[in-house]
Amino acid sequence: MDDDCEEPPFYMLYRRYGEEETEAVLRDLQLVWISHIHADHHAGLPSVLVARRKALQAAGNPSPPPLLVIGPWPLHGYLKAWNEIEDLCFMFADCRESAVGGMEARAGRFAGNA
Repeated sequence: MDDDCEEPPFYMLYRRYGEEETEAVLRDLQLVWISHIHADHHAGLPSVLVARRKALQAAGNPSPPPLLVIGPWPLHGYLKAWNEIEDLCFMFADCRESAVGGMEARAGRFAGNA
């Protein structure tokens, strides 16, 4: 778990774990939760998502499952814009929906890549 996702976050993973272990960490990543919009929390997320997709594809999964990203709604627009440049392979949920009762009340309102 990383507190911040500034650019370039996966280089920090490489420095900490080395290349092989970083690939495993990226392949095992299940969820990203961004608390608020500040560059030190979200700017490097597209790089992490691309690196994750490539790690899964290199491991023999040509169509990896999207990674769930939970964060403030403006983050969705940021990721959608990046997704037009390169496939980030994510689905998005507004963090307000993770509040008590929010997920149950709004089940199925996850936004995909589109």
